[in-house]
Parts: sequence; C-alpha cells; structure tokens
Amino acid sequence: MRFISKRKLRSALLSVAAIAALASIGAGNASAAATLNVTADKNGAGDETTLTLNTAVSGWFNANKQYGANIQLPSAIGIQYPAYGSAAQRCPVSNISTVNGTYGAYRAFVNTNCPDTAKVGTATLGSASGTIYFVDSSPTPHFGVWFDQGVSTPYGRVLNLNWNGSAPLLTIRGLPNTATSGLTLSFNNASRPTLPGKIWQWVEGGASECVNNPNFTGSVLTYPLIGTTPTTTTMTPKSLTLRGCKMSYSLTTDSADADAYTALTLKSILGSGGAANDTRQYGVSFHTPTNVAMSFPGYGNQNQDCNASALNNGTIGTLNRKSRRFIPDGNCPPEAEVGTATLGSISGKIYIVGISPLPVFAVYFDEGTSTPFGMEIARSWADDGAETMSLYGLPDVASNGLELSFNNPSRPSGLPTKVWVNQELYLCLKGDTTADIYTYPTSGTTVDVVSGVRGPFHHINGCSS
Repeated sequence: MRFISKRKLRSALLSVAAIAALASIGAGNASAAATLNVTADKNGAGDETTLTLNTAVSGWFNANKQYGANIQLPSAIGIQYPAYGSAAQRCPVSNISTVNGTYGAYRAFVNTNCPDTAKVGTATLGSASGTIYFVDSSPTPHFGVWFDQGVSTPYGRVLNLNWNGSAPLLTIRGLPNTATSGLTLSFNNASRPTLPGKIWQWVEGGASECVNNPNFTGSVLTYPLIGTTPTTTTMTPKSLTLRGCKMSYSLTTDSADADAYTALTLKSILGSGGAANDTRQYGVSFHTPTNVAMSFPGYGNQNQDCNASALNNGTIGTLNRKSRRFIPDGNCPPEAEVGTATLGSISGKIYIVGISPLPVFAVYFDEGTSTPFGMEIARSWADDGAETMSLYGLPDVASNGLELSFNNPSRPSGLPTKVWVNQELYLCLKGDTTADIYTYPTSGTTVDVVSGVRGPFHHINGCSS
C-alpha cells in the first residue's frame, strides 16, 4: 500500500481549492459588488430633467473590466416625444451593424452622417469619452454611443432603448476589455439645436406611474476570467425622491351650461406620505381653462371694488417669489367680496381690487389665525385667453391645500354673486386645467415648484370640441 505524505496531500487540496475558486469567479464573480448611481437636476412630477447613470463594479480580477450593462429605469420617467425629433434629425439606422464577438453578439455603431440634433448627451468609460446620439431605428429610436476621445481608435456601441411595460430599459454590450472606472451615461445637451436638450421627463403628478421613490435597478456584465460567458453582477438599486406625486388640482363648477354664470372653486391638494416639503405650501398658480372667464358685470364699478391703496403695504413672503401685501381695513366695501378662501384651519375672504387696466383679486385670512394676513392674487392671460391666478407668501404651516371658492350669495347692490361665466358655444375650446404648486424647500430660500399638476377637464354642455 502506498502512502501520500501530509505535505503532498495538503498541496493537492490547495490546488483543488484554487481551481474551484477560479471556477466560482468565472461563473458568478461572487466577490464582486456592483453599484448604480443616479442623479437628476429636477425631481418634481412633470419636470424635464437631466439624467446621469453611472455603473461601477468592485471586486477580484475581472470585476472592473466591464463588458456591458443593463439599466432598468422606473416607469415614473420617460422620454418626452418632442425630444426624438424627426427621422432627419437622428442618425441613420445604417450606422448600426451586428458583430459576432468571442463573448456573444453585440451591435456596433458609427457616427457617420449624424446631425447635431441627434446629440443628446455624453458617455465615459474609464479614460475614454464620447457622445450619445439618437439613432433612427424602428419601431422606436435607440441610442448610439461613439467614443472618440481618450482612445487611439474610436469605436461605438448601440445603447438599446426597450420598454418593460412603460418602464425604459437601457442595455449595452461589447465594451472593450480594459480596466475602467465604470460606464457613465449623462443625458443632457444644452446646445442641442431646435430640440429639447433634456430628453427625459418625470410623469405628471396623479399619474398611476408617479411614485414618491422610484427605483432604478440593473446589472453589470464583466469579462470572465475563464470561459466565454460574461459575468453578471446585480447592482444595488438606487431610488430618487420624486416630489408632487400626491399633489393634485381640483376645479369644480356648479354649472356646465354655455354662457351661464357659475360658481368656481379651485383647490391645490397637497401630498401625504411623500417628500416632507410636499405638505408645506408657499403658493400656487391656478391655470383656468379657456372656456370659463371672469364676467365684466361681476367687477362692479370702481366704487364697488377695494381701493388700490389696499395693496400699498409692501410685499409678503420669505422666499424668492413674493406677492403684494393686501390689507382690506377701511378700503373694501361689501360689494367687493366675491368668495372665500381656506388654508388648512385658516380661512378668509376673496376681494376684487380696482386697479388699472383690469381689477385683480386679493385674499385676506383673518379667521383661525392669531395674525391676519393677506396677499394679491395676480392675474395674467395666455394667448388663447386662459387666465392664470397666482399668489405667494403663504405661512409655513402644514395644510391640506389652498382653496379659492368664488361665490358670494349675499353680495349686495344687485351685483352677480357668481363672477365667472362659461363661454358661449361658438367659443368652445378645450377645457384642460393645470396648476403650478409652490412649496417651502427643505433648505435655502428658493421655492420648490411642481409644474403642470393636472386637473379635470371643464366641459360645457353642447360643446363638441
């Protein structure tokens, strides 16, 4: 019987362990850790935003030799359709070719005949950098990445844009076998001609896809230490805080008849369970639909409005947007009262102030508060006649939103108690409504704003448009 010495046995066991370790690394790279970093310059529902995605891997041997990546974006973000441009504004699809490489097929890309309108961002891979383009592929455009800086031989790869339901999925393959610090994709081109430089946009508040903390997930593919199958390492998910998902805009009337006077109630409804400052309202801009307007008889005459001196009291507000301060004492007859306002447990009245060229509204809160306060509701009009009413400087208190209710059943002197009127049928236009809601920031002196919070359509009976 032959005996193996302890020294030879130990050496043999170590060799087997080493081979097993190498096999484990080649198959799964269990020691590697993959990270995903996501940054955006806007985080309000409905905002157009820059978007930077960085993938990186740390660990043994092949962990930093990146072959590709899969990045799953949330359905809370998507590409705004005007950003695609036309076919002529994208790179031709002939710039894409398929390469059957050692580690699987991938799609190459060249930037031949790509117009400046196709440039939508930049990419870096270690010391290499280049430009991200839109490519005119079907049924939806893909991206192409062309690395031509920091490399001796320029090269390009297709960045596929597919959809997992309504969630965008970005995939790239065939990156060169060099040690890198990770792939970074930065979508922003401030100098893009005629088309949006920010191609990504968060969904509007109130949409089912709008969630307060959308998750970005994915995986990194690295070159294997042995074999021809790239190693896949799942990245730690990354979430961003999206403001305004729980905000909404309510518009109600008590009449839908053409050319009829109607009460009008506008309300900005704040969030709950979202970002902390989603419930700290500073102001709002109500964009009313084009098919409702203030009636001229509702203004009364100058003697029936608040005197303009009621607005000569400086400004109100602690942040960068302010309103003119309004104090009605001794300056407002009863005819000037056209409605009521509430802010949480605080309430007050809405007045008409007789200034030139057209009177404005103002609100004064004097119930439920130890310190009364008031501000102008500034008015402006779009080209299609839609009116916007804006006010700023509300106190920093948690509330369930600001409500303006235009109706005063006890308004004297025979003046209309409902000062808004539905348009005539021949003036029927779309009745969509939105609001911009301004809240206190978590820090600093600049308001946070969630733009385009959508409200319900205002329908007029008999209007076919």
